[in-house]
Amino acid sequence: MSIVSEESRIYKIISGPFKGKNCVIFNPNIRDGMILIVLDDEGQKVELVNAGQLAQLELPGWESESSLITYGLDDWFARGKGSGSNLLRTLDISQPQVLKMGDVLATEEIVNLPHRRGFNSSCLVHLNLTGWVELAGRLPLALKGNMKYRLPAELKDGDRLVTGCAVVSKPVSDVNWTYVCLDNVSCQIEVPNCIPLALA
Repeated sequence: MSIVSEESRIYKIISGPFKGKNCVIFNPNIRDGMILIVLDDEGQKVELVNAGQLAQLELPGWESESSLITYGLDDWFARGKGSGSNLLRTLDISQPQVLKMGDVLATEEIVNLPHRRGFNSSCLVHLNLTGWVELAGRLPLALKGNMKYRLPAELKDGDRLVTGCAVVSKPVSDVNWTYVCLDNVSCQIEVPNCIPLALA
């Protein structure tokens, strides 16, 4: 997951208009390079692009469904947990794909555009200060008023997210994001450093 900005080193995948064509932009070596390949609808290479130019694309990713039926924390544990629906929303917690324009995160950043769908079911959220960020749909975000949160780089071994996942090792930060290992999903998730994660 990543942050799209003038300073971005990488962005896994993005789609949108580029020089008058609908394109998919990706970097086959996402850890090292600044150069990305732009492919048009037919898969033909358009040109190589510096990663910083990605910030100029107006709408990354693909349009996402906006009228989703959300559920609270009790329902999430009873039926939604592990279902992949990721529609948890309460007064002070929200998973990325049910964020609404005007929502304020616990860090005071405001969601100011409708979210979009990214690669591999990720959610692209536009924040007023950071710009576009790519998030795993399962993450519980702390909204304004929620004081039980930590930024990804501040998480400690043993911290438990409100959705029940526990942090199983000290997170590792790298530029704009942090790698967080969670027990319930047995995987490492990359989270932009600006995102407040709701704790239990």
